Amino acid sequence: MRTVVLAAVLLGACAAPPPYLCSTPIDASGRGLALCREGTQTPVCDAPGDHARYETNLMGGYTLQGGTTANCDTSNQVVCSDRTVLPHCITEPVSP
Repeated sequence: MRTVVLAAVLLGACAAPPPYLCSTPIDASGRGLALCREGTQTPVCDAPGDHARYETNLMGGYTLQGGTTANCDTSNQVVCSDRTVLPHCITEPVSP
């Protein structure tokens, strides 16, 4: 019984959609805009040896550090420019 439950949990986790998606094509190339399913997040890619995050800049706004934003490729998949890195979503900061 324990094996059946574990297998069902693992299969359910594998079937879950990624937290990001590409919007309906919006430009002449047919590429969409990379979005996170959670509306207050941004799809990002970590830089080698670092972790993408927002930091406060000198103007009091926020700048993405330690990575880049993810993009949609021609097959409408969210990807990083370095294809060995998987995109992930981080929460966008809220200005006071």
